[in-house]
Amino acid sequence: MPRATASLLCALPLTLGPAAPLLAALPPFAAPAAPLVAALPLAPPPDDAPLWERAGAQARDGFGSLLVVVGDVDGDGHPDVLAGCPAPFGGRMGAVRLLSGADGRVLLEASSRVPDDRFGASVDLAGDIDRDGTIDVLVGCPLDAASDVRSGSVSLVSGKTGSELRRLPGTRAFGEFGRGVAGVGDLDGDGAPEIVVSEPGPAPAARAGGAPGRVLCLSSAEEGGIVWQQRGASAEERFGACLARLPDLDGDGIDDLAVGAPGARPAAEVTGRVLVLSGADGRLLWNTFGFEPGRFGSRLAPAGDIDGDGSCDLLVGDPDALVDGLPAGRAWLLSGFDGALLRGFAAPQAGGRFGSALAGLGDIDGDEGPDLAIGAPADAAGGYAAGRVRVFSGRSGELLREVLGSASSAGFGAALAGLGDLDADGTDELLVGLLDLGGPQAEPGAVRALRGKSLPAPSAAPPPTPPAAPATPATDGGR
Repeated sequence: MPRATASLLCALPLTLGPAAPLLAALPPFAAPAAPLVAALPLAPPPDDAPLWERAGAQARDGFGSLLVVVGDVDGDGHPDVLAGCPAPFGGRMGAVRLLSGADGRVLLEASSRVPDDRFGASVDLAGDIDRDGTIDVLVGCPLDAASDVRSGSVSLVSGKTGSELRRLPGTRAFGEFGRGVAGVGDLDGDGAPEIVVSEPGPAPAARAGGAPGRVLCLSSAEEGGIVWQQRGASAEERFGACLARLPDLDGDGIDDLAVGAPGARPAAEVTGRVLVLSGADGRLLWNTFGFEPGRFGSRLAPAGDIDGDGSCDLLVGDPDALVDGLPAGRAWLLSGFDGALLRGFAAPQAGGRFGSALAGLGDIDGDEGPDLAIGAPADAAGGYAAGRVRVFSGRSGELLREVLGSASSAGFGAALAGLGDLDADGTDELLVGLLDLGGPQAEPGAVRALRGKSLPAPSAAPPPTPPAAPATPATDGGR
């Protein structure tokens, strides 16, 4: 049976026969009774209050762990947000929610009918697959067991009706097909956009001897088919464990793809690697190995054009990187043109999983250049695993802002995104995901929109991170 999906443009209940609604419309507000006393004007919220906050539906459903800013779906002039809720804890249904970027209202909600398939682990816009004039959506389900093994799948969801247009199943047992998804437009001129899907293979590195991970570009047409594919060097490197779409880097008019292979081992030790592939044909544009032992490429995000060369640069995270022998996390900024190291970012303390979330932002500090946000959701400065988000200048690497989670186990900073200037004050806002609102028992996660202009300065700012050393990373490919 097709998995439940939801319309991106319609918030009316959608049902299949007698089943419960797949898309629950928000209840209308009841007309209020006449007031007994005249209402006093409401005071504006304080400057440091969030612009809005949206809590999840239930504890431990993964709400707040994945945020993708999309276009203006509800027509209010602001971009909206897809939030994946992949339900990482056993026995729960994954979900995808569309939130209004303006105020956080739930415009729609869709969930899987099958528990534990990680529906919503990846999301992206797909283009108009069914040619009805509406942009459709990709949803990754990397542990879907449709073929009696958890091979994974990708759901193609109608943006107009909410129906599942097609489900593309994986074919490898525990291959995690759908770990990453991206739309790249119509490459072959048949009127149907192509989609890119990553299939990194089984997570345990000990499964030696299996097939390497791969990234496939697939036709969304009824007959399907592979347009191009790239394979990793070995099963252990988990080629495709992370996938990020980048604005066109090679000048062919097609978005390109950054691919993480965090288990890559160029010599005696695992360092991880990151590759950038042409979205048009899968050609290797460049390839960079990690700079130290670790799992470089575990997280990826476009950073904007930091160095002013006309190419979108790339943020790379390794939340498990060791610092002085302790797991702390690191992040790096790479040139989008050739993969050269532009700057590194160190964790504020051990154990915080710094680099778990990455985002390129607009201009926060008024220097007319893009800035960067990095999350450390297990950081303990505000309480056990309360989390921390740091905002850095893209141009200088200076630490500009720092926000601490305020509740134990909140996981503040689990996901990040730039949201544009919602309040028209000239500064872009920051969208932050947290895994738990905090409390004596497990609470739902949340998504919080913070005013960029009101983000607090760090209490004790470290010196700016130095630019890259003259030594360049090991690369190949190029243009």
